[in-house]
Amino acid sequence: MIINAINKCFVSYKTTYMIINTFIFKTYLFFSNMKKYDLFPYKNGYCVCSCLQSILKRRGRGVPSQETIYGNFNKSKDGLHVDSEALNNFLGKYRLITKYFPPFNIIEPEIPLRENEEDIMIAYSFNILSNPNQRSVGHTSLVARFSEGTNSELLLFDGCFEDGALKSFSLSEIINSMRNINDSGFYLINNR
Repeated sequence: MIINAINKCFVSYKTTYMIINTFIFKTYLFFSNMKKYDLFPYKNGYCVCSCLQSILKRRGRGVPSQETIYGNFNKSKDGLHVDSEALNNFLGKYRLITKYFPPFNIIEPEIPLRENEEDIMIAYSFNILSNPNQRSVGHTSLVARFSEGTNSELLLFDGCFEDGALKSFSLSEIINSMRNINDSGFYLINNR
């Protein structure tokens, strides 16, 4: 009985925390200069689909279902295989185009992140980022804001974060999480 009461308090606390966190998040978005995206929850392996839905909605281009988006890409054992050619084929239907920047072939990784007009989707290993001892699995998120400085920081927008849609990482953490992932890097998406 005591354990049930504690569990109910914890669930109530967690729910209250998430409601307050959501309110703070929405207020912060309203007053900040970061890109504003709608969150599209996704099932495992559909992170690319969710990111593309958020981009298309922000740009007012119509939002296809995740299954429709999924059908436009090659599959891998962990979800979709993203590459710039397949991405450009899909985005072309919406009068958008992507430029791909591989993480280890550019001298200054900050350069593609300075673009304000473009949506930035990154491909990396979320598992490596959250726990370096885990197996490397590809994942995509959107960059809501980039803060350049001594410790350059990315604010990522993603539905997989346990404590809300936004989470901050250093640029070096992101770059390190891109090792051993095919076609990892920065995908800048803009109008054709």
